[in-house]
Amino acid sequence: MNQDFELFADVRDMFALHAMLRREFTSVSNLVRRVDDGDRLQAEAVAGHLDLIGALLDQHHSREDEHVWPRLQERVTAETAPLSSVTEALREDLHHRYEQVSAALDDWRAGWSTAGRDALAGALEGLSPVLEQCLAQEEEHVVPLVEKYISAAECRLLAGTYREQTAPELLPMIFGMLMFDGVPDVGEDILAEMPQQVQSGIRQLVSQARADHVDKLSGTPAPPQVTVV
Repeated sequence: MNQDFELFADVRDMFALHAMLRREFTSVSNLVRRVDDGDRLQAEAVAGHLDLIGALLDQHHSREDEHVWPRLQERVTAETAPLSSVTEALREDLHHRYEQVSAALDDWRAGWSTAGRDALAGALEGLSPVLEQCLAQEEEHVVPLVEKYISAAECRLLAGTYREQTAPELLPMIFGMLMFDGVPDVGEDILAEMPQQVQSGIRQLVSQARADHVDKLSGTPAPPQVTVV
């Protein structure tokens, strides 16, 4: 069933989120491997970063299950029926892989050993292609349905649940992570919804939060794309 919405969903933020998840999960295995033996401070920083991106991935799929899939199944049953089984199978595989990552992370934290570090990096490298399958399937088959059958207002509701369930002190850094792949239009649209007098300050806050986080993880400054948010 087609819906005659006044405004349809702007799905650019979904692609931006997927780009961020791809980048962070692809790069985190290298961050793990680069932790020197005995560097407890760096190990804890990288482990905390992995906790964060794992929570973002779980939140992303949980909110889709709560807000997106029920609406699609109600409005376009013929197209979502075959997609549901494929999506469920991919999610189960991803969940299994992430359980392996979580177990390896717990083992590493137990003693911060070299063997534990390398096992975690290997588990993350096994996760990445499965995550790519899930995200690519969403982009090819699910996102077009979201764009067609879910309204802009409903997508704003979904975005609001993300913000409400995220610790306020993490929001600037996560916003910076989201914009890191160079999707300035999405960032500008989000900023445009804020009072004009705070937009410049928010830009600076986001840029600095991202720079501090990157420096903490790898000792290198954040790429310049963040500053265009």
